[in-house]
Amino acid sequence: YKHQNLVGESTTNSQYILPDTLYYNNQASHFTNSKWLHALNTKNELNLDSSNTITINATGNWGHDNSYSLFNSEYLASTLQKVNNSSRTNTSSTDRNNQKADIFFRHKFNNAGTRILTFNVTYNNNNSNGEGFLYSQTDFYKSGSINTTQIVDQRKTNTNSGNSLQGLVSYTEPLSKKVILNLNYTINSSTSEQDTRSYEKRNGKYDSLNLLYSNHYKFTNTSSRGGFTINYNGKKINGKIGLA
Repeated sequence: YKHQNLVGESTTNSQYILPDTLYYNNQASHFTNSKWLHALNTKNELNLDSSNTITINATGNWGHDNSYSLFNSEYLASTLQKVNNSSRTNTSSTDRNNQKADIFFRHKFNNAGTRILTFNVTYNNNNSNGEGFLYSQTDFYKSGSINTTQIVDQRKTNTNSGNSLQGLVSYTEPLSKKVILNLNYTINSSTSEQDTRSYEKRNGKYDSLNLLYSNHYKFTNTSSRGGFTINYNGKKINGKIGLA
């Protein structure tokens, strides 16, 4: 179990000197982040007999993140009159989980263990689901008074998921006392999906989808490869060639 709390703040005061004028910029920010994580893992090895072994490894974790940030900024003219000032608040809350399992099987064809067939399967799955809010207000001044105001008020959702599956088979055969041949074949399959949406506030409800800041994609990939290696182990010379 892990639990983390972070709090920070900063201030920046700047003066910009240009050939014909100067202006000032003052910034202040504050943030708080809170995270917790539970994790579980297990490893099991089962010897079926002198020739066959199965190993199973599994891990899993789940957690939650909360974040809050506040950013304030103002621009001042050379006379120290306000040009504009802005305030932006971000909040988010996200649930996360991840699972991984690995199964390994080994079969020895002889007592010396030089002729071996292995199978390995690995599965990985991860998900996150979050929601947050963005509120930003910028005031533009003219002659010391607010002339116009821009407001951004959005609800944001973000859903991510991904899973992958890998299978590997390998066979080792001694060609002689010094030469060993290994044949292998691997297949991979993975899928990832992300759905990010921003909703503008209209009539008291966040129900107007902003297409500019929203996207949804799904990516699927499948690949495979085969290969071999030949190992030479001599008293004075060791070498390896292969194709992956």
